[in-house]
Amino acid sequence: MATETMNSEERMAEIVQHVRYSEEDKARWHKLIVDFNALYWNMMVQTWAITQWRGVHVMKPPTDLWVYQELIYEIRPDLIIETGTCYGGSALFMRDVLDKVYPEGKIITIDIRPDVIHERARQLGIEFYEGSSVADETLIYVKAYIAAHNCQRVMVILDSEHEESHVSKELEFYAPLVTVGSILIVEDTSNHPGPIAAVNSWSLRHSDIDFKKNLMGEKFMLTFNRDGYWEKIV
Repeated sequence: MATETMNSEERMAEIVQHVRYSEEDKARWHKLIVDFNALYWNMMVQTWAITQWRGVHVMKPPTDLWVYQELIYEIRPDLIIETGTCYGGSALFMRDVLDKVYPEGKIITIDIRPDVIHERARQLGIEFYEGSSVADETLIYVKAYIAAHNCQRVMVILDSEHEESHVSKELEFYAPLVTVGSILIVEDTSNHPGPIAAVNSWSLRHSDIDFKKNLMGEKFMLTFNRDGYWEKIV
């Protein structure tokens, strides 16, 4: 396959296969990456807890936000579903990216606490839904929205309650809504036991069947979503 026709993951694999790292190198770098991720998370008062987009708190590392904009550019999603709005910074960030690359795209962001959403985040093209992400009526609403707007490319980001049971239910609800070639992102798999446990259980049933892990989401090494980026393949 010619290099110019390869996707970014294939190009990265081609580069890596020509590089030989010792097992000692791999172990040392793995520890360094894990330790720095833990440091970044624990030093929240000077890192992710004060990260803002246009004056609205985002509470994610900029490396993950950069990956998000790359994915939005590649996928051109008709709809991004986000569970866990909080202040609305990530929804605003993604709305601004969509406005540049695919203005027709829409965002639904779901939270039980709409009162904390920053006024600056309330933009056209962002639908704020008040309710639990795993309530039956929420899923009914989201499915009706997809049908009404004929959304052909759907991207999902799960970042609400981090208990394993909740994330597991979100995966069962929302993973089927992701369209082929698009992405499912489970956030905070690097920092909380619930999300990663839910992903591990879910991936045993779906990995290499419906989804494959997208390692390019971790290419910057600093990520809150290790093992949390999944591409829909069928």
